[in-house]
Amino acid sequence: MSLRNYNSSNLRTTRISDQRFSLTLRLETVGNHVDVKCRDSDGGDYGASVYIGYPPDDRDLRCETRDLESAECSWKKGRDTNLQLKSSTKYQFNGSLYERPCKDGICSLKKKLKVDSGEKIWTLTAENKLGNVELRDSADLMTRIYLLAPEGLSASQVNSRNISLRWNWTLQRYRDLNLTCQVKVQHGDRTSTTEHFGLGLSSAVLMGLIPNWEYDVKVRCGTAQHFWKWGDWSRDETFRTKGDVPDVLDVWMQKKENQVVILWKELLDTQRHGDISGYQVSWKTGADMNQTSDVHNVSLSLDTGRQHAVNVSAWNQYGRSAPSAIIVPGLGPGETAVKTSQVTGRDRVLNLSWSGSPAASCGYVVDWSPAVRLGPVDWLKVPPNETTASLPNNTLEGGVRYSVSIFACTDGAPVLLEKRDAYIRETQIEDGLFRGMTSRQQDSDAVVSWLPVPLREQSAFITGYVLEYRSDSGKVFTVSTDDPEATTLTAKHLEVGTYSFTLAALTAVGRGGNTTISATLNPPTPTLIFVSLGVVFVSLLLVLFLCYRYWACIKQKVYPPIPKPVMSNLLFSSPVKSCAGFVHPELSDPSLEVMDVLQLHLKAGTPESGYVNQEDVSLTCPQTHNGYYNGTSPLSGVLLSPFRGEIPNLSYNPTTETRDQLGGLNVSCGYKPQSSVETSGQNQDQDQDQDQDKDQNQDQNKDRQDLGIVCISDYILAPQLSSF
Repeated sequence: MSLRNYNSSNLRTTRISDQRFSLTLRLETVGNHVDVKCRDSDGGDYGASVYIGYPPDDRDLRCETRDLESAECSWKKGRDTNLQLKSSTKYQFNGSLYERPCKDGICSLKKKLKVDSGEKIWTLTAENKLGNVELRDSADLMTRIYLLAPEGLSASQVNSRNISLRWNWTLQRYRDLNLTCQVKVQHGDRTSTTEHFGLGLSSAVLMGLIPNWEYDVKVRCGTAQHFWKWGDWSRDETFRTKGDVPDVLDVWMQKKENQVVILWKELLDTQRHGDISGYQVSWKTGADMNQTSDVHNVSLSLDTGRQHAVNVSAWNQYGRSAPSAIIVPGLGPGETAVKTSQVTGRDRVLNLSWSGSPAASCGYVVDWSPAVRLGPVDWLKVPPNETTASLPNNTLEGGVRYSVSIFACTDGAPVLLEKRDAYIRETQIEDGLFRGMTSRQQDSDAVVSWLPVPLREQSAFITGYVLEYRSDSGKVFTVSTDDPEATTLTAKHLEVGTYSFTLAALTAVGRGGNTTISATLNPPTPTLIFVSLGVVFVSLLLVLFLCYRYWACIKQKVYPPIPKPVMSNLLFSSPVKSCAGFVHPELSDPSLEVMDVLQLHLKAGTPESGYVNQEDVSLTCPQTHNGYYNGTSPLSGVLLSPFRGEIPNLSYNPTTETRDQLGGLNVSCGYKPQSSVETSGQNQDQDQDQDQDKDQNQDQNKDRQDLGIVCISDYILAPQLSSF
């Protein structure tokens, strides 16, 4: 005994008697049937087919009516019983037998009956040789009406923005039902649906349509009371609305130097409502001004010192659109005070955010355009309660820098809030970026310079520069800067030889713009040394000349001269003994004032006869209260008068004593009579005193080691003393 198409591992055969056997098979999959073969001892082959299947598994019986004259019931068919050949499923619906109510997996039955209010019960039985299942449903068919599709749909009273639709019902009983109908309107890739209600509804009015536009419509309906499901759709109906004036333009402005560019977006096909013939721009400058255009921008030379209201409208064969107003702000410091920041998109989307402004009564306006080349200006209007925007990526190009401005929309002129430099996507900068790249030797350094990089060649934000230099020996060094405005880099302390310099720009996407030059570093030349020494020598000469030129002023400020004391008075009438540096003889001046009396003292042991030695006579020169010339008041001199009497006794020490008021210094100037008087002389000119001091200083230098003030003895004669 064996089974076709099954291996022996799943089979188990048992002999019951000589002529009876049992076979057990564990099935992994269920098929329609299995063929069993038997072979007897004579070699004859016999067999049979075993059918494997399931009882019916149908469920969810639902009954409804469409024509209000019959009941149509449907249910979900269960799994396949695999007994279609030997034992197909038979259905009984309310006692009536149906052989094949299911087709292509859909099971339904239709039974004529009187449909009126009231609940009814429907019974369905499904049966085969392995078993059966019974399904039940109860409902009032007047609450389960599945309407047929409307007939004869047509458009009537077609206007520019509204039309009337009509349709018919083939069943008279539909006219007595409260209906709700859906009208689906489709134009291009846009679809909208509206609902309408009414008793036996057979018409609807569509409003808010686009003028001069083609539409497709269709209708389906259902019962308004006890809604069961939507009926079938009608056929499509196509119509075209009438034309109208264009829609209001979306207007914006940009200020460029002394001109204002008024821009407006091109009307879409759904906004033109006909063929556009042109545009009209009007503004007021004391007198109304108008200008026509067939493009989408106009440059106006307006007074930037005040605001201007500009109106723009479009016209077609049906008329002119309502004007769009834009107020151009006057020139002010607000725009220049706004700083510019940088932003880069992610995943090819440029997202912006900004701080809200209380001035934005009608929202915000974001505009953008290429920063370095001519390109379209685009803008986006944002509602007042939003402070974010995503720029459409179909208007932005990767690797191109854009200038983005954010304005507050107000009742008056727009107010600039923020500015951005933006890339939707930064790209690698191409090699050969740096123009005019040169190398200049400076002692043992090499200064590499280049021209500023134009913005049009920057496909990413430059954050700095790096200079890589390689010597003949293969050593590689780098120097860098994080200043994006830099135009020089210095390679320091280089050895003599040839170097290769490679300059690159640093960006968020890596280094780029590599540019390479070669340069040879030479030892310093004698000419360079001489030139350097010459520059230093000339600088020193210039400093010396300036110091010499202004030496008197410098000396007066830094080290002012201290004048030495000068005495310009006469000491004796004739001959004169003067104190060097202090006394100037003024014998001819009769206006002398007696200041003090000089006394002559004879030293003990001095011979009474003959003459007195000069060494034994001392002269004390008194210092007056004007004794020193300090640059403010002149020094009064001392005039000694001739003897006024005889000397009664010469046995005493003939010394003249007086006290120096400045320091108590006694100055011996030789013999003086006892009764001499001290007078003050008249001050003389300072220049004459200085000339006399020069002559006296020659003899005074010999005695300055012993005396603070040295007397000149050549001007003093020892008097002849007679005996008493």
